[in-house]
Amino acid sequence: MLRWRPRVVRCAIQSPLPGLKLRAASQQGFAARVSDVNDIQACPRETHKSSAWWGLLMSTCADEFAKRGIPYFVLQSERLSQDFHGFLLRKKLPAGPAGVSGVPPAIFEAAVAFVYEKYGKKLASLRRAKALADLQRPESWSAFSGARQLRRRWFLHMGATNSGKTHEALKHLFNARTGIYLAPLRLLAWEVFERMRSAGLHCALRTGQEQLGPDDASHVACTIEMAPLKGRTLRDPSEPSVWEVAVVDEAQLVSDPNRGAAWTRALLGLKAMALHLCGSPSDGLEQLFQAMATACGDALKVRRFERLAPLLFDEAPVELSSLQAEDCLLCFSRVEVLAAKKQLEGLGFRVAVIYGGLPPEVRQHQARLFNAQEAEVLVASDAIGLGLNLRIRRVIFASFQKFDGEQRRFLSASELRQLAGRAGRGRRPGHVAAAKSAESDVARLRDALEASARVALRPHRQCLIGRARCLHQGSAR
Repeated sequence: MLRWRPRVVRCAIQSPLPGLKLRAASQQGFAARVSDVNDIQACPRETHKSSAWWGLLMSTCADEFAKRGIPYFVLQSERLSQDFHGFLLRKKLPAGPAGVSGVPPAIFEAAVAFVYEKYGKKLASLRRAKALADLQRPESWSAFSGARQLRRRWFLHMGATNSGKTHEALKHLFNARTGIYLAPLRLLAWEVFERMRSAGLHCALRTGQEQLGPDDASHVACTIEMAPLKGRTLRDPSEPSVWEVAVVDEAQLVSDPNRGAAWTRALLGLKAMALHLCGSPSDGLEQLFQAMATACGDALKVRRFERLAPLLFDEAPVELSSLQAEDCLLCFSRVEVLAAKKQLEGLGFRVAVIYGGLPPEVRQHQARLFNAQEAEVLVASDAIGLGLNLRIRRVIFASFQKFDGEQRRFLSASELRQLAGRAGRGRRPGHVAAAKSAESDVARLRDALEASARVALRPHRQCLIGRARCLHQGSAR
């Protein structure tokens, strides 16, 4: 953001005028001199002839200029003192009595008029740039104007992993005349696209790597970053461009500092009559979505889902040699995953691996090996936290720390729940435990900290372009 107010310090000059409180400007060359003050005092009836006013204004009225929309850096030109002196001579303006700031109001108003006369266009551009930098009410941005013309209904499906929330939302999508599914991962978009195709729907896939299916598809599966805010692509202009149903998966990621802005953009801007949000419970998340829906003029209804089978925490640490079929060992780096795989294969286990660096097709192949029990044990990173349907009976944490791109840190409460929830599918109970190597931190599985929910927000492209143009116009000489 632009800094509109200067930092000032008190000046040691004692004012000879009643009520005049002098402060030195933050830049050199603008502090009032005693001789300037004496010059003004000596000719009270012809103060417009004095060249000292600009120094006094800069020393005493920086805050007042800012209140009039004139930032301090605009006033820093070396020539302004002489130009303002000439302006006063033309106006032949008497000073009058001193105001609250110590400078006569007539002189201050003349200075404001002078600055706007000289820099009016630049100041207008800077005001527009400041307005474009305001992110307080993103729902009113022009990029989301199409959605603001609708009265959408939000359906919040809240539940832990393996609670059936996404399955319920997808039923609404498949039964709708038109619909769109927004996935956090390319793999998930592919999975739902295949289900759409198997159901005989006129469907398409849109990810950063693939553009499959017709442009005018009635049903689309896409990654969240590819959400089309303009609505459906139509061949027949008489058809509505609004989606009947939109499903936004893993909606709790709206708070993620890295990718959450994509969820915020989709929720505020999707042209869909019904928005089905699927997410894991988190403190404050329901209230957050309620506030977002209210700000958009939409209605929200919450449905809560319970796990289809219990999730059981095993207190006893697990030795790697005692792993069983359908166990998943969680590590948090590629090096750790491959090292654990080598160690387990040395113990005689058939092992599948899944981590973030694997291509999606390889991940799917490894998942099929594990689900078909061709691999007894899965060694995985937190890449399994979203989307993949895996027949995991027990999740075992080999560590509770991960490197997040900036530092090595402990997993958050929501991350722990998301990963632990991968244990158990359908009506089969799931088990969660810690490996012997992470025994000292097993309490983190029980005592996860909770944090208030927030959304992540990124300015839209038109806002950034417009602000750059305004700043360019405001700085042009």
